[in-house]
Amino acid sequence: MAEMAQLLSPRKIVLNAREESYQRFVNHEQKAVWVKIVEFYIRHVFFGMFYIATIWTYFETISWARALLFTIFMLNVDCVFFGMNHVNTHAYMLMYDINTIEPNGPVPYPFWHHYRNPMLFELLPHQYRMGITGLMAHFYIDLIGYCTGLHPIVSYCLMLAWFADYWTHEYYHTKKYRSLNPFSPQFVGVGLFFGFFECIGFIDCHEHDLHHKVDINHMDEADLWIDFGMPVWKTIIDPVCDLLFYGLKKVINFFKARGYSKKFNENVVVFAEFAEGFVLFPIVGYLQKRWFPELDEVEVTDLRVPSTFITFIFVLNSFFLPWLWGSDRPADKNQTKLTLPTQNPKIFFED
Repeated sequence: MAEMAQLLSPRKIVLNAREESYQRFVNHEQKAVWVKIVEFYIRHVFFGMFYIATIWTYFETISWARALLFTIFMLNVDCVFFGMNHVNTHAYMLMYDINTIEPNGPVPYPFWHHYRNPMLFELLPHQYRMGITGLMAHFYIDLIGYCTGLHPIVSYCLMLAWFADYWTHEYYHTKKYRSLNPFSPQFVGVGLFFGFFECIGFIDCHEHDLHHKVDINHMDEADLWIDFGMPVWKTIIDPVCDLLFYGLKKVINFFKARGYSKKFNENVVVFAEFAEGFVLFPIVGYLQKRWFPELDEVEVTDLRVPSTFITFIFVLNSFFLPWLWGSDRPADKNQTKLTLPTQNPKIFFED
């Protein structure tokens, strides 16, 4: 074995080590499936039904035209919020040392998705829906929304739109929706629903394919940040997200050049996420009061504080569950290796 290792190039040794790290990560995640399924039903299903019922109490007091305008307003707000979070995720990944083994934990999930297996979302849909990146967005929506005085219905609408963003991303990376089981991630109804939005331009598979063209050696060139958005509005927000990514790269490189640790730069990105929320949400609150003042007269149950606590529990699960079990053996080595994009407009990768 030692003689074989000596025959391998340094790059091959790194690639093999990183592959084993990925397989170990998948093995850990597969053991935690049931936990994430429970979390999914709590957040997306039970809370989701509460959000819809509460929003409907507002829609009952206004005309259909006003309800449509408010929906458009919230979708555009979500487009900005999702774009910022997408940028932050890629800024976070820039700090990964791609020449070493990444630790198996919750945060590398987007890294493995982009630079090893984009079909992770089909392989582990509930882990994706309830992964750390999405949970932090839930945390910001509830906590910063509450702290900045957003009306609860604005927060609830933003949370539902965020769910749509996540399911859209999953749609990009799911081959077929064939199941007749409405509880299945591959339920045909989900495919038809998002297929309709693709037809009217809210979803663009080709554009997302281009987003994935950036390989592991050019992580800092990522662009095309919006997964779900109104056709004209998202073309306006994308360049704004490019500027944000450029600024975060400058900040990260500034501290890197001065010897600050990876952990310090990670905290810089987390701080940036909080700061962005504390800038965006007061603006949203001001526009809501100006354009939809009647909403302030609608009194509803505010579950954002208990929801924040539940999200905190889910975040702890994401951090600690992968470490509750370990194995020196990687997961199935025969899993499809997905490395190069095909010409298919859906985002498939193959050898």
